Amino acid sequence: MEYYKDLHPQPEPGKFQLFLGILFLIIAVAFIVLEFLEGGLTLFGWIYSLILFLNGVVILLQYRGINADRIFGKKFLRITPEKICYKPSHRSKEQVISRKEVEAIHFNLSSVDIVSGTRTLTINYQPQSYQDIQKLKQILIQIAEQKGIPVRYQNQ
Repeated sequence: MEYYKDLHPQPEPGKFQLFLGILFLIIAVAFIVLEFLEGGLTLFGWIYSLILFLNGVVILLQYRGINADRIFGKKFLRITPEKICYKPSHRSKEQVISRKEVEAIHFNLSSVDIVSGTRTLTINYQPQSYQDIQKLKQILIQIAEQKGIPVRYQNQ
């Protein structure tokens, strides 16, 4: 059984995002054209236009349902038959626990702790939807039943 969940939130498209993205692109291009007509573009003008243009592109990407945070790195939870991998943010290091090493699973209100020897892998529920949390719990309970791992429920 294989489970993979991308932890980047899925942006909700809105008409305002489309309007704002196009507006930023138009302003950036208009600023460049007007500055050239008035005698040249300064370094500040280039930087200002670039920031406006990139902001418009990011807003349009979000309108299309693409999260701009994916540019900076991945955030995911992956459960394979061999291991459990968790990377909660694009700046953090991937945490890996072999499924053979799992000694206990503790379900809490806002997280699940996977105990393995001297270390514990804590998977937060925060960025996930209710359906994703239930699917994760179901998969971890199946793993525990298959391997005979003790499961503890706290504060539920």
